Amino acid sequence: MLATPAEIFLVVAIGATVGVAVLLAFGRPNRRPALAAVTEALSSSALTPITLEPYALGVRGARWYVATIAEGGRILVKVLSPDERSVDLLYRTYRYLRLKKRRGRAAVLVAPAIDRARSAGFAASP
Repeated sequence: MLATPAEIFLVVAIGATVGVAVLLAFGRPNRRPALAAVTEALSSSALTPITLEPYALGVRGARWYVATIAEGGRILVKVLSPDERSVDLLYRTYRYLRLKKRRGRAAVLVAPAIDRARSAGFAASP
């Protein structure tokens, strides 16, 4: 016997409600990398941080840090969890495709800026 669309909708709604209730009751795991993992990821690249401090931008999503590197400068580090990275890449692709269709100077200047803004993916475990 086949289920009606109303029954399918009801089952999906109940499943979503139970899933949200479980997340509210028990929480979800923190998938963001720890400060030590960020320091280790930077050390494994060409950058060797001396200090790494959280930097509050007031923006949701990514975590920002200010690192003082051994070469004698300060850099701003953007750290994304795996979920945030997927969302960020999807958004950048959408913006690139949307702005690519435009003619003129704006599209010419934005594409290299997007390329420069690409971040290296460090495998930092939480």
